[in-house]
Amino acid sequence: ESVRDLVRCRDDVMSDLMSAKQRMNHFLIRHGYHFPRTNWTQEHLKWISNLEFSDRNLQNVLSIYNNEIEFLEMQLEELDKEIHVIAETEEYNEKVKALCAYRGIGVLTAMIIIAEVIDFSRFSNPRELMAYLGMVPSEYSSGQSVRKGSITKCGNKRVRRALVEAAHHYRHHPTISKIMRKDLEKTQPQFRIAPVKALKRLNKKYYSLIYRGKKVQTAAVAVGRELIGFIWHSMILIENEIAEISN
Repeated sequence: ESVRDLVRCRDDVMSDLMSAKQRMNHFLIRHGYHFPRTNWTQEHLKWISNLEFSDRNLQNVLSIYNNEIEFLEMQLEELDKEIHVIAETEEYNEKVKALCAYRGIGVLTAMIIIAEVIDFSRFSNPRELMAYLGMVPSEYSSGQSVRKGSITKCGNKRVRRALVEAAHHYRHHPTISKIMRKDLEKTQPQFRIAPVKALKRLNKKYYSLIYRGKKVQTAAVAVGRELIGFIWHSMILIENEIAEISN
Protein backbone atom coordinates (compact mmCIF):
# COMPACT_ATOMS: atom_id res chain seq x y z
CA GLU A 1 0.00 0.00 0.00
CA SER A 2 2.90 2.37 0.70
CA VAL A 3 4.28 1.77 -2.80
CA ARG A 4 0.82 2.38 -4.25
CA ASP A 5 0.62 5.71 -2.40
CA LEU A 6 4.07 6.66 -3.71
CA VAL A 7 3.06 5.86 -7.29
CA ARG A 8 -0.19 7.81 -6.83
CA CYS A 9 1.78 10.73 -5.40
CA ARG A 10 3.90 10.74 -8.55
CA ASP A 11 0.70 10.79 -10.62
CA ASP A 12 -0.61 13.74 -8.59
CA VAL A 13 2.64 15.68 -8.98
CA MET A 14 2.56 15.08 -12.74
CA SER A 15 -1.01 16.39 -12.83
CA ASP A 16 0.01 19.48 -10.81
CA LEU A 17 2.94 20.06 -13.16
CA MET A 18 0.70 19.94 -16.23
CA SER A 19 -1.69 22.41 -14.59
CA ALA A 20 1.19 24.73 -13.66
CA LYS A 21 2.46 24.69 -17.25
CA GLN A 22 -1.03 25.45 -18.54
CA ARG A 23 -1.29 28.41 -16.15
CA MET A 24 2.05 29.70 -17.40
CA ASN A 25 1.00 29.32 -21.05
CA HIS A 26 -2.31 31.09 -20.49
CA PHE A 27 -0.59 33.90 -18.59
CA LEU A 28 1.94 34.52 -21.37
CA ILE A 29 -0.61 34.32 -24.19
CA ARG A 30 -2.90 36.68 -22.29
CA HIS A 31 -0.11 39.28 -22.36
CA GLY A 32 0.86 38.77 -25.99
CA TYR A 33 3.78 36.34 -25.63
CA HIS A 34 3.63 33.30 -27.87
CA PHE A 35 6.50 30.87 -28.45
CA PRO A 36 6.56 29.93 -32.18
CA ARG A 37 7.88 26.39 -31.74
CA THR A 38 7.26 23.40 -29.45
CA ASN A 39 6.55 24.27 -25.82
CA TRP A 40 8.53 23.02 -22.82
CA THR A 41 11.69 22.18 -24.71
CA GLN A 42 15.04 23.51 -23.47
CA GLU A 43 14.72 26.31 -26.02
CA HIS A 44 11.26 27.23 -24.70
CA LEU A 45 12.45 27.24 -21.08
CA LYS A 46 15.37 29.51 -22.00
CA TRP A 47 12.93 31.83 -23.79
CA ILE A 48 10.75 32.04 -20.65
CA SER A 49 13.75 32.75 -18.40
CA ASN A 50 14.72 35.71 -20.62
CA LEU A 51 11.28 37.33 -20.54
CA GLU A 52 10.93 40.59 -18.66
CA PHE A 53 7.80 42.59 -17.86
CA SER A 54 7.96 46.31 -17.28
CA ASP A 55 5.14 45.96 -14.76
CA ARG A 56 6.49 44.75 -11.39
CA ASN A 57 3.33 42.78 -10.56
CA LEU A 58 3.44 40.85 -13.82
CA GLN A 59 7.13 40.09 -13.32
CA ASN A 60 6.29 38.67 -9.88
CA VAL A 61 3.59 36.46 -11.38
CA LEU A 62 6.04 35.16 -14.00
CA SER A 63 8.60 34.41 -11.30
CA ILE A 64 6.08 32.59 -9.09
CA TYR A 65 4.77 30.45 -11.97
CA ASN A 66 8.32 29.65 -13.08
CA ASN A 67 9.41 28.67 -9.55
CA GLU A 68 6.36 26.45 -9.17
CA ILE A 69 7.19 24.58 -12.39
CA GLU A 70 10.84 24.12 -11.39
CA PHE A 71 9.86 22.86 -7.93
CA LEU A 72 7.35 20.33 -9.30
CA GLU A 73 9.88 19.10 -11.87
CA MET A 74 12.39 18.51 -9.05
CA GLN A 75 9.77 16.59 -7.06
CA LEU A 76 8.88 14.51 -10.11
CA GLU A 77 12.53 13.67 -10.76
CA GLU A 78 13.01 12.52 -7.15
CA LEU A 79 9.87 10.40 -7.24
CA ASP A 80 10.92 8.81 -10.54
CA LYS A 81 14.28 7.85 -9.03
CA GLU A 82 12.62 6.35 -5.97
CA ILE A 83 10.13 4.34 -8.04
CA HIS A 84 12.91 3.01 -10.28
CA VAL A 85 14.81 1.86 -7.16
CA ILE A 86 11.72 0.03 -5.88
CA ALA A 87 11.17 -1.54 -9.31
CA GLU A 88 14.56 -3.22 -9.05
CA THR A 89 13.82 -4.87 -5.70
CA GLU A 90 13.14 -8.60 -5.54
CA GLU A 91 9.42 -8.11 -4.91
CA TYR A 92 8.85 -6.16 -8.14
CA ASN A 93 11.77 -6.92 -10.45
CA GLU A 94 10.39 -9.92 -12.35
CA LYS A 95 6.94 -8.38 -12.86
CA VAL A 96 8.39 -5.06 -14.03
CA LYS A 97 10.72 -6.73 -16.53
CA ALA A 98 7.85 -8.85 -17.88
CA LEU A 99 5.62 -5.79 -18.34
CA CYS A 100 8.39 -3.68 -19.89
CA ALA A 101 8.67 -6.35 -22.61
CA TYR A 102 5.33 -5.08 -23.95
CA ARG A 103 5.37 -2.20 -26.41
CA GLY A 104 4.35 1.09 -24.83
CA ILE A 105 5.07 0.02 -21.25
CA GLY A 106 8.04 1.41 -19.31
CA VAL A 107 9.06 1.12 -15.67
CA LEU A 108 6.69 3.83 -14.42
CA THR A 109 3.68 2.43 -16.29
CA ALA A 110 4.55 -1.07 -15.09
CA MET A 111 4.68 0.13 -11.48
CA ILE A 112 1.29 1.83 -11.82
CA ILE A 113 -0.27 -1.42 -13.04
CA ILE A 114 1.41 -3.61 -10.41
CA ALA A 115 0.82 -1.24 -7.47
CA GLU A 116 -2.86 -0.69 -8.30
CA VAL A 117 -3.86 -4.27 -9.14
CA ILE A 118 -1.50 -5.85 -6.56
CA ASP A 119 -2.70 -9.47 -6.85
CA PHE A 120 -3.62 -10.61 -10.35
CA SER A 121 -4.57 -14.12 -9.21
CA ARG A 122 -7.70 -12.74 -7.49
CA PHE A 123 -9.17 -12.44 -10.99
CA SER A 124 -10.05 -15.88 -12.34
CA ASN A 125 -9.94 -14.65 -15.96
CA PRO A 126 -8.95 -11.52 -17.92
CA ARG A 127 -12.58 -10.47 -18.33
CA GLU A 128 -12.91 -9.96 -14.56
CA LEU A 129 -9.82 -7.73 -14.57
CA MET A 130 -11.19 -5.74 -17.53
CA ALA A 131 -14.43 -5.18 -15.60
CA TYR A 132 -12.46 -4.16 -12.47
CA LEU A 133 -10.67 -1.51 -14.52
CA GLY A 134 -13.94 -0.26 -16.07
CA MET A 135 -12.87 -1.23 -19.59
CA VAL A 136 -15.84 -3.39 -20.56
CA PRO A 137 -18.70 -1.87 -22.61
CA SER A 138 -21.79 -0.72 -20.77
CA GLU A 139 -25.00 -2.53 -21.67
CA TYR A 140 -28.56 -1.30 -22.08
CA SER A 141 -31.28 -3.95 -22.17
CA SER A 142 -34.94 -3.54 -23.01
CA GLY A 143 -36.99 -6.67 -23.55
CA GLN A 144 -35.24 -8.78 -26.16
CA SER A 145 -32.95 -5.96 -27.39
CA VAL A 146 -29.46 -5.44 -25.97
CA ARG A 147 -27.43 -2.37 -26.89
CA LYS A 148 -23.75 -1.90 -26.11
CA GLY A 149 -22.51 1.52 -25.03
CA SER A 150 -19.20 3.10 -24.12
CA ILE A 151 -16.95 1.58 -21.44
CA THR A 152 -18.26 1.74 -17.87
CA LYS A 153 -15.27 3.72 -16.46
CA CYS A 154 -16.30 2.49 -13.01
CA GLY A 155 -12.93 0.96 -12.14
CA ASN A 156 -9.38 2.07 -11.50
CA LYS A 157 -8.82 5.19 -13.61
CA ARG A 158 -5.03 5.25 -13.17
CA VAL A 159 -4.48 1.80 -14.69
CA ARG A 160 -7.11 2.48 -17.35
CA ARG A 161 -5.35 5.67 -18.42
CA ALA A 162 -1.94 3.93 -18.44
CA LEU A 163 -3.29 1.12 -20.63
CA VAL A 164 -4.90 3.50 -23.13
CA GLU A 165 -1.68 5.50 -23.37
CA ALA A 166 0.27 2.28 -24.00
CA ALA A 167 -2.32 1.16 -26.56
CA HIS A 168 -1.56 4.14 -28.81
CA HIS A 169 1.92 2.68 -29.42
CA TYR A 170 0.41 -0.28 -31.23
CA ARG A 171 -0.46 1.90 -34.20
CA HIS A 172 3.18 1.56 -35.28
CA HIS A 173 4.36 -1.25 -37.54
CA PRO A 174 4.54 -4.52 -35.53
CA THR A 175 8.29 -5.04 -35.74
CA ILE A 176 10.50 -5.79 -32.74
CA SER A 177 12.62 -2.68 -32.23
CA LYS A 178 16.10 -2.69 -30.69
CA ILE A 179 14.69 -1.37 -27.42
CA MET A 180 11.97 -4.01 -27.30
CA ARG A 181 14.52 -6.74 -28.12
CA LYS A 182 16.65 -5.63 -25.17
CA ASP A 183 13.60 -5.65 -22.89
CA LEU A 184 12.65 -9.14 -24.09
CA GLU A 185 16.16 -10.41 -23.42
CA LYS A 186 15.90 -9.25 -19.79
CA THR A 187 12.89 -11.50 -19.20
CA GLN A 188 12.75 -15.27 -18.86
CA PRO A 189 11.92 -17.21 -22.09
CA GLN A 190 8.38 -18.10 -20.98
CA PHE A 191 7.53 -14.40 -20.59
CA ARG A 192 8.60 -13.41 -24.12
CA ILE A 193 5.82 -15.15 -26.04
CA ALA A 194 2.88 -12.95 -24.97
CA PRO A 195 4.52 -9.54 -25.73
CA VAL A 196 5.52 -10.68 -29.24
CA LYS A 197 2.06 -12.13 -29.88
CA ALA A 198 0.44 -8.93 -28.59
CA LEU A 199 2.62 -6.83 -30.91
CA LYS A 200 1.02 -8.18 -34.08
CA ARG A 201 -2.44 -8.92 -32.76
CA LEU A 202 -3.02 -5.49 -31.22
CA ASN A 203 -1.68 -3.67 -34.28
CA LYS A 204 -4.16 -5.63 -36.40
CA LYS A 205 -6.94 -4.89 -33.89
CA TYR A 206 -6.15 -1.17 -33.91
CA TYR A 207 -6.31 -0.77 -37.68
CA SER A 208 -9.31 -3.05 -38.14
CA LEU A 209 -11.25 -0.64 -35.92
CA ILE A 210 -9.84 2.46 -37.64
CA TYR A 211 -10.77 1.08 -41.10
CA ARG A 212 -14.30 0.43 -39.80
CA GLY A 213 -14.61 4.14 -39.06
CA LYS A 214 -13.99 4.07 -35.31
CA LYS A 215 -12.36 7.07 -33.64
CA VAL A 216 -8.70 6.85 -32.65
CA GLN A 217 -9.55 7.01 -28.93
CA THR A 218 -12.18 4.28 -29.28
CA ALA A 219 -9.65 2.05 -31.04
CA ALA A 220 -7.06 2.75 -28.33
CA VAL A 221 -9.51 1.81 -25.57
CA ALA A 222 -10.35 -1.47 -27.34
CA VAL A 223 -6.65 -2.25 -27.79
CA GLY A 224 -5.97 -1.35 -24.14
CA ARG A 225 -8.73 -3.72 -23.05
CA GLU A 226 -7.14 -6.57 -25.02
CA LEU A 227 -3.67 -5.60 -23.78
CA ILE A 228 -4.70 -6.14 -20.16
CA GLY A 229 -5.66 -9.70 -21.13
CA PHE A 230 -2.09 -10.36 -22.25
CA ILE A 231 -0.76 -8.67 -19.12
CA TRP A 232 -3.00 -10.80 -16.89
CA HIS A 233 -1.56 -13.93 -18.50
CA SER A 234 2.05 -12.81 -17.91
CA MET A 235 1.41 -11.79 -14.30
CA ILE A 236 -0.38 -15.06 -13.51
CA LEU A 237 2.65 -17.01 -14.78
CA ILE A 238 4.93 -15.04 -12.47
CA GLU A 239 2.62 -15.27 -9.45
CA ASN A 240 2.27 -19.04 -9.93
CA GLU A 241 6.03 -19.34 -10.21
CA ILE A 242 6.51 -17.34 -6.98
CA ALA A 243 3.88 -19.51 -5.22
CA GLU A 244 5.69 -22.70 -6.26
CA ILE A 245 9.04 -21.39 -4.98
CA SER A 246 7.54 -20.32 -1.64
CA ASN A 247 5.91 -23.75 -1.19
